[in-house]
Amino acid sequence: MKLASIQTSGEMFTLLAADQIVGIADRLGVALPGQSLQSPLQSVYHQIVTTFAPEISGVVLAPELGNTTIPQIFEQSGIILPLERRTFDADPLSVPILAQNWGVEAIRNNYAVAKLELFFNPEEKEAASKKQLVAEVYDYCQHEGIDLLLEVLVYMEGTEAAYHERFPELQLGAVQELRNLCSVLALEYPLNALGAVTVTAELDIPWILSMRDTPYDLAKEQLRTALESGACGFLAMEQFLPEKPETGLPEFDPQHVRQFIETTGRDRLIEVSRIVAEAGSANSQ
Repeated sequence: MKLASIQTSGEMFTLLAADQIVGIADRLGVALPGQSLQSPLQSVYHQIVTTFAPEISGVVLAPELGNTTIPQIFEQSGIILPLERRTFDADPLSVPILAQNWGVEAIRNNYAVAKLELFFNPEEKEAASKKQLVAEVYDYCQHEGIDLLLEVLVYMEGTEAAYHERFPELQLGAVQELRNLCSVLALEYPLNALGAVTVTAELDIPWILSMRDTPYDLAKEQLRTALESGACGFLAMEQFLPEKPETGLPEFDPQHVRQFIETTGRDRLIEVSRIVAEAGSANSQ
């Protein structure tokens, strides 16, 4: 499918990153498929997606959990399907591992947009190999007539201070390397408005804010700044789930999770979707 299938009527993007099943399971205190015969993740996942789908323009489904959900949300939300395996955390230093029983043709057959997550540093050893993989994937997507969402996460070994100091330079380098190899880019917050404007100036394709690992209130402010600086929406998930305890592991409470998703989580999603809609309206004037 094309980007229009995952955009709002104002040509913006409000996307749910429901492919992050490792993070979802960790946040809710449930086991992943295969780790426990009693894992409630499947039912919780179904509830998350079906509750949030009416409020968003597109949802990234994990094939391991979301196949049966596609028909139920198809009329409410556009579908995005990842190309890589989602049942473990990716190694940021390695080339992404693509799913063996899932690919571009399967995504096309499910009337979905393709997505690839990429940890990337233009100075890393595997940079050329990663770029080559993205180029091959994008070429295949174009051949099959579907668009590609590329989520680029900057990675650098070293101290946190060194990472933040070099982040704008590395992110801009990543954007320049990959901007012609996808249909839309999902990027981490470029630290400030100047960084966001600089990213926008480098692109002839839309970019959206990847809000992972950011508390809700801060993510909301970063989204506003990014939209004012040229971004076209967001890709988010954890902000709409119950917070993890500061210490220890969360204890799964199905009633609490269900109530949070149907109230606070949904309210937050509606709020950030409204922020995107207002930015889209302002841009069209």
